[in-house]
Amino acid sequence: MSEILTVHVGRYGKRGEHVVQENLKCVREGLKCVMEIPWNIISAPAKPKAQASEEVVFAK
Repeated sequence: MSEILTVHVGRYGKRGEHVVQENLKCVREGLKCVMEIPWNIISAPAKPKAQASEEVVFAK
């Protein structure tokens, strides 16, 4: 997190400490939402798409 702070201070420091802290808050919230996807899900073959029970026809 210290690397992120360094980058944010360099980029947003001229706009004030409040802007830096608000951006860091957004970074923390974003990191909370990140989740690991297990490799078995990534490497699994794609499931075939379900077929519609009715055919949709567009007419003019």
